[in-house]
Amino acid sequence: MKWAVLMCLFLVSRVAVSAEPTEFESTPILFQFSAGEARSLAFSHDGKLLAVGYGRWNTTGGVRLWDTQTGKEVAFVNEGIGVPTIDFSPDDKMLVLNRWGGEIIFRSVKTLDQMPTHAFGTKSSRSRLSSDGKKLLTVSGKGSLKLWDVKTGDELKEFEGETFPYRYIAFSSDGKLVCAGGGEFGENKYGKAAVWDVESGKQLAVMKGLSGVVGGMEFSPDGNNIVAGMYGPEPRVWEARTGKLRFELVGHRPAVHDAAYSPDGKLLATASDDSTVKVWDAKTGDEIITLRGHEGRVLTVSFSKDGKKLASSGINGTVRLWDVATLQQINVLKPDPGRDIPQGVLAVACSPDGKLVAATYEDKTVRLRDASSGKLLRILDGHSDVVSSVVFSPDGKSIATGSYDKVVKLWDATTGKELKTLAGHTNWVYSVAFSPDGKTLASGSYDKTIQLWNVETGQESVRLDGHSSSVRCVAFSPDGTLLVSGSGDRTVKIWLLKTSRELATLKGHTGNIRSIAFLPDGKTIASGSEDKTVKLWDVASRKERTSMSGHGSMVWSLCFFPGGRTLASGGFDNVIKLWDPATGKERASLAGHGDVVTSLRFKPDSSALISGSYDKTLRVWKAK
Repeated sequence: MKWAVLMCLFLVSRVAVSAEPTEFESTPILFQFSAGEARSLAFSHDGKLLAVGYGRWNTTGGVRLWDTQTGKEVAFVNEGIGVPTIDFSPDDKMLVLNRWGGEIIFRSVKTLDQMPTHAFGTKSSRSRLSSDGKKLLTVSGKGSLKLWDVKTGDELKEFEGETFPYRYIAFSSDGKLVCAGGGEFGENKYGKAAVWDVESGKQLAVMKGLSGVVGGMEFSPDGNNIVAGMYGPEPRVWEARTGKLRFELVGHRPAVHDAAYSPDGKLLATASDDSTVKVWDAKTGDEIITLRGHEGRVLTVSFSKDGKKLASSGINGTVRLWDVATLQQINVLKPDPGRDIPQGVLAVACSPDGKLVAATYEDKTVRLRDASSGKLLRILDGHSDVVSSVVFSPDGKSIATGSYDKVVKLWDATTGKELKTLAGHTNWVYSVAFSPDGKTLASGSYDKTIQLWNVETGQESVRLDGHSSSVRCVAFSPDGTLLVSGSGDRTVKIWLLKTSRELATLKGHTGNIRSIAFLPDGKTIASGSEDKTVKLWDVASRKERTSMSGHGSMVWSLCFFPGGRTLASGGFDNVIKLWDPATGKERASLAGHGDVVTSLRFKPDSSALISGSYDKTLRVWKAK
């Protein structure tokens, strides 16, 4: 019986260890969202809502729903990357959108929750929903044009013709025709646009008179004509089934990104780099009016289904609503910049249950986010200077922050209410750490000291002196008996908390020590330094075990995976490196940040690595 129990425990431990991942996706999910470019628009069929897709292929992105009557934001979801196309289902209960990374996502309009759907084959650069909601048209990055059954996910057909880098696609209102246009930018490059019959899949016409890359396209309501924006020459209108050029819309300065028909087919609207929207007579091509107000390029236009409103969106994320009858502006839809302005990230922490992520910023705030969606939940505002560090208590009920305003603050993690201010340092506070039992908080400062605080009373219990320069980082051992600190004096110190006595000074780094961490078993300490190295130290012998080189500049941040099989380091070289602590060998490099990787934290369930950077983003790297 005893042997069986031991064997069971052995097998459980083996499963736990083997279940801990050691590799991570090289394409992260971006948490922090900036409004950025408003790239796609769609009115609901009842005209009450406007869906806007934001972002590009190389930026964060998301979807916002706006009330068209009040101009108020109704809902928001972070997609992690730009959203080039978006459509409402015929009953207005579902949004169909294309992420720039190639995924097609279905979301509930009521909640913006993701709905189960099909893969629809290979990754698509654009997708459009037919007017009856039964078919989905996609085009791949290489230009393969396909039709899908929305209900089953089955491929219905691939349209004939040579592949071409089509960028824009559209259905006719009766669903019998589809068109695609695009091209490659650069010298000796050209554009192309064509029309296909949906039933047969055969190409009916190639648009004539093209000398540039084709922009956004749309069929006239009767399906007889097509209008398209153009990158270079003027936007054009063609006969849909013959490709014959009817006329050019002359008046914009290039380029024209998008063009749209009014539902009655009497008007055309175009969006241009010249910061204007123009409205045209669809029958003659004569300009009716130029709508001004956008600051910067206008990227897309769309009429409401009842033809009463026109929406236009631009490079700065602003959407403008125009009354079609009077051709006057009636509203400006602009995301609240105060809600989540991109800022350099200084420190990151994850709650013990893995549901919250806290990040500190140069704007003196701490922002709490949902760890799954990245949605901003609340802002902790109370420090009078840069917030340099953040940590959750072991029970997840409170948050501690350290700031350049020389104080430590305790906050309620649920409400965001400030609980206590711990004053005592005489200079900037660089780091904070909770003891494993949550009763003690340690803080390291530019004043060269470490202070230990009684969390319940908020009073200083012990001051540790010994470093000859600023204390950049502190960490408790897993059993709570030791504290380790890293300093600008290039040393690591180990402190015995029971006696508040310095046990050892570990020397070997030739640069300031920026980060420090205990291996989860408490037997090894890792330190990251401005000398570009990560060192591992044996706690028992107090000797250097190994030195790991690979970063191209100073090492700024460190963290161990919860199971201890992986050590992550972030550097001034904008790169995250993954190391095997057992061998000291580098496993992988994660590139993507555009500036210093200031902070790293693994999620407690081992599902992801979270990184913060001066490039103003939080990134979540999923474990493979």
